[in-house]
Amino acid sequence: MAGMGPPGPTLLIPTDDGTDRSAGAVTPDHARRRPRAVPLAGMALLWLVVVDIPEQLSVRGYSAGAVLTIATAVVCFLTLIVKPSVQSRDRTDLEPLLVSDTRRVPLALILFGLWATASVVIHDSVAGAQNVLVYDTFVGAVIACASFTSAGSADRFLTWAKRAAWLVAFLYLLSVARNGLGAESIYGPRSVALTGLVLLAVAISLRNRLLAIVTMLVIGSSLSRTATVVAMAILCLGIAVNSRRRIPRLGRIVFWSVAGLIATAVAVTRIGPLRDRFLGGDAAVQYHGVRYNTSGRTELWSFTWRLAHEHLLLGGGPGDAQNQVTAQFGVQISHPHNDYLRLLNDLGVVGLGLFLLAFLALLRGTWIRGKRTGEAIHWAALLALLGVGLSAITDNALVYPFVMAPLGVLVGLSLAHPVPSRLEGPPADAPPPGRGSPLLQQDSATRLS
Repeated sequence: MAGMGPPGPTLLIPTDDGTDRSAGAVTPDHARRRPRAVPLAGMALLWLVVVDIPEQLSVRGYSAGAVLTIATAVVCFLTLIVKPSVQSRDRTDLEPLLVSDTRRVPLALILFGLWATASVVIHDSVAGAQNVLVYDTFVGAVIACASFTSAGSADRFLTWAKRAAWLVAFLYLLSVARNGLGAESIYGPRSVALTGLVLLAVAISLRNRLLAIVTMLVIGSSLSRTATVVAMAILCLGIAVNSRRRIPRLGRIVFWSVAGLIATAVAVTRIGPLRDRFLGGDAAVQYHGVRYNTSGRTELWSFTWRLAHEHLLLGGGPGDAQNQVTAQFGVQISHPHNDYLRLLNDLGVVGLGLFLLAFLALLRGTWIRGKRTGEAIHWAALLALLGVGLSAITDNALVYPFVMAPLGVLVGLSLAHPVPSRLEGPPADAPPPGRGSPLLQQDSATRLS
C-alpha cells in the first residue's frame, strides 16, 4: 500500500537554483503545469479552522463532531479507492505524480491501522470505533498524500494552512480579549492549543516570524501547560534546524534549547495564570524540590497502567480505557490523558509497538528529507509530529481528528518526495524552503532567521 500510486511521468526534482529538473532537461510543458490537488486537503483545512466547534453542535441527536469524523474517514477511504484510477489518466495540464523506487509509507503504520481496525471489529465500543476512525484517517491521509501528489502540491497546502492559522489566531485571541485567558467561547482552550502545535509547525517551516509569534500567543493564552511547553520546544528546535545562518546545526540546537528553557522558566514563574496552572493544583509531582500540578493525571495514569496489565499483549479493545476511566472517575473525565497508555490498554503491546515503530520511522523520514533539501514541507511535518507526539504524553491528541487529519496530510506530503542523495540543505543565500513558489516568497519580510 505504501507505493500504491501508479508509475507517473518523469519525476521533477527541485534543485538548489530553484528550478525543476528531471532525468533530462526541464521542458516548457512541465513548467506550465499546475500542481495536483492534495487528497483530503479540504477536510484537513476544515478541521484546522473549526477545531472542536462541531463537538458543541448536534445533527439530529448525534454529535456534529462524530458526524464530521465519520465523513472525514469516508472521504479518506474513497480517496484511496478512486484516486489510483483517476490519477493514472494522462493530464497534460497537471504536474506528474511524484514517484519513488523505495517504500515511502512505513509498513508498521499500515499494520497499526489494520490492527486497530481488526480490534474494533472484535470489541464492540462506540468510543472505540470513533477513536479507530481517527487512527485510520491519519494512516489513510499519509498513504493518499504520499501516493497521489506532485512537486507543487505541498506549497499549495502550506499556503492554505498559513491562512487557516491566521484565522484561528484571530478568532481565539478575540475570545481571549473578551473573556480572558483560557477563554472557551469559540474554541476549547486545550483543543485550540493542540491544533496550534500543527499550525505553529507550519509557521516555523515557512519562516513566518510574525505568524509563529502570534500562534505562540494563542497556545500560551489557552493556559494549556503541556502544549505551551511543547510549543516552546518545537519553536526553538524549528529555528535551530530551519535556519540559513552559517552556524553548525548542533550548535544552533544547543543554543536555542537553552534559550527555550530559560524563556519557559521565566514565563511560568512570572505570569500569574501560568504559574497557577503549573505550580498550583494537586502538586502531585516533585522535581528538585519543586512540586508541579498534574490536575489529577497521576491517578488516571496509575489506573490505566494497572488496567492495561489485565490484557497486556493484545489489549482490551479500542475505547476500553475511555470507558473504564469514565466508569471509575465519572462522566466529567472520559480520557486517560496519556495516549500511549491508552494504546497500551486498548491495543496491547502489539498495537503500541506498531505505533511507536511507525512514529519513529515517520520522524526519521521527514528529518532526512528536511536535512537534505531544506524544503518547508519536511520541517512542517517533522515539527508537527514532534509536537503531537510529545503532547500525547499528557493529553489525548491522537484521538482528535482536528489534530490527526491535518497531521496526516503534512506527513504524507513530505513522504511523497523521494529521499535525495545530497547531504545538506540549500546554501545560506538560497531561496527559502519550498520550490521557490512566489506564494511562499511573499513571507520574506517576516521569516524566521
